[in-house]
Amino acid sequence: MVAAAVAGTTIKLDYYALAPGSAVAVGNLIKVPPDKSHTVPGQVFLTTVSLSQVRAIDYVPDQLSSDVSVVPAEQVLGSTPPSQLQVQNALEMDNSKQAAQVAALRRLNYPVPERDAGAVVVQVQKGTPAAGRLQIGETITAINGRPTPTADQAVAITHAQHPGDVVHLTVDPGGGTPARDVPLTLAGHQVQGQEVAYMGIALSTHAQFDYPFPITINSEGIGGPSAGLAYTLGIIQALTPDDLTGGQKVSATGTIDPTGRVGDVGGVAQKTVAVRNSGATLFLVPPAEYKVAMQHAGNHLKVVPVASLDQALTALGSHGGDTRDIPPPPRGETG
Repeated sequence: MVAAAVAGTTIKLDYYALAPGSAVAVGNLIKVPPDKSHTVPGQVFLTTVSLSQVRAIDYVPDQLSSDVSVVPAEQVLGSTPPSQLQVQNALEMDNSKQAAQVAALRRLNYPVPERDAGAVVVQVQKGTPAAGRLQIGETITAINGRPTPTADQAVAITHAQHPGDVVHLTVDPGGGTPARDVPLTLAGHQVQGQEVAYMGIALSTHAQFDYPFPITINSEGIGGPSAGLAYTLGIIQALTPDDLTGGQKVSATGTIDPTGRVGDVGGVAQKTVAVRNSGATLFLVPPAEYKVAMQHAGNHLKVVPVASLDQALTALGSHGGDTRDIPPPPRGETG
């Protein structure tokens, strides 16, 4: 019996448990220049999900809990090794914070120029040429000396090679570390009946932005992209005299892109429970998550679906928030 109990607490299954996390006030995490800062009574909250690999002893209790979702590991990890999950979540959070700054500043009519600055590694597949050679978050700036300012250009150069060819990648690790040369022997796989050379990575274009002034966001160890909308609203609230929440406790979840589009997130059932437990009165969610959120909202939490930053601002205004100092959307853009 003792051995069984020990095994139950140490053996981890190929499942992950999603449980309610916490609601965190983003205003406490955002810093803007003092001469542009405003303090208001209300707060916008981001909400989190607790994600953990299921122990054998917890499997049945987790399955029986209405607030916990047990999902296969592959649904969480995809082709990402477990050791890279935290790094991938950190990269997604960094991208989310950057997009939130751009979306907020542009919505307030600040110019934020951008330029393509390389192909950033967002996933490394196991058993491929890149495994152990490239890390998530590194940026490929050239292949065989040819610049790769975008992910598409990096893929095109790779596909122009042949399986078995050796390519030399110029890789920027970030953080001020000097770029390094990484030789890779390309493998091949079938794409529409043709063998195509590949490295075994997923890429996205790394955009660099020129901000009119510095903004810092402390993510406090939270990973993933789903705080983007909450951060965007928090930045707008910090830069205007408006209390977007009307002095109320408001939560938001959803990814954001630099144009202000809101994207889907995971774990909305658990996030809604966390928001409900926090005492919030309004929860802004992506449209695809609305039905699930409503099923867990209870009687005192209003859930509103929003597909864009402008729709979120409209929802806040309809809920008693003050948005009068926010300029109208740029011409040609709608919510």
